[in-house]
Amino acid sequence: MNPTPHRKTPLLLGGSNTKNTIVFALSQEPLQSAQQLYRKVAKENQKPISYQALHKALKELENENVLERQNNQYRLSSQWLRTVENWVQETKNKALQQATETPKPETTVFPTIIEFGRFLIFDFFNYPKSDEFPIIAKWHLMYTLIGLSQEEVKEVRKTFKKKQFRIICENNSLVDQSLAQTFQKMGVKAKLGIRFNEPFDTIVVGNHVCEIFYDPAYWKEWKKMWQKPKSPDEFDLEGTLRGMHEPNPTKAIVYHDPARAQKIREEVLKQFR
Repeated sequence: MNPTPHRKTPLLLGGSNTKNTIVFALSQEPLQSAQQLYRKVAKENQKPISYQALHKALKELENENVLERQNNQYRLSSQWLRTVENWVQETKNKALQQATETPKPETTVFPTIIEFGRFLIFDFFNYPKSDEFPIIAKWHLMYTLIGLSQEEVKEVRKTFKKKQFRIICENNSLVDQSLAQTFQKMGVKAKLGIRFNEPFDTIVVGNHVCEIFYDPAYWKEWKKMWQKPKSPDEFDLEGTLRGMHEPNPTKAIVYHDPARAQKIREEVLKQFR
């Protein structure tokens, strides 16, 4: 015969399992004697309990104004029940308020491009509703996987395989084309030469929007490296690798805005129809 599983009281009373079980028992049947409660606690508790321990718990609950005694029987005190009721209502009100409030934007400055990339790979790409909508990107220049570890590239591949990914990129240099082909081989769809007005890059995951602001000096150098090569041999691999890891503050502003996220999605997806 299987032992009776321990029942957790929904009254959220702190303290021992004995106290919790007493409160739960009295919430089901208001007036009970110590003997009745002892039998129920002994049945519910995972460890044996003595009659002395039960009386100690009852006395403590009386002193805490959780229980009151009527003749030789116990019940939950009306004062404590009002306290619980008020607490439940306050908690409910706070939850409803939080549900209707718009979360504040979170701004993070990453010390390097590679650290920002790791935030995207291991965190932002897995935000809520990331599987319900395609991940959308609006980039001025195509991003690169240069400088990522094997583990990080593996995680990128897993994300691209699992989720739809759509990129529009304003630049259309030889380097952008080469990087776009690399992404496309992993299942991403990208279109180059699509102009947009914002001076920052944008990535949308679910109903969250991430706006990316690069250090102006680094941005200028990055753009020069992307524009300069006229053949694959002219690409500055060493400079790109160094730029990914050296200090280059990158500011990311993440905010929850379903309407804005949907507008950006529609704007980008129409380029692929």
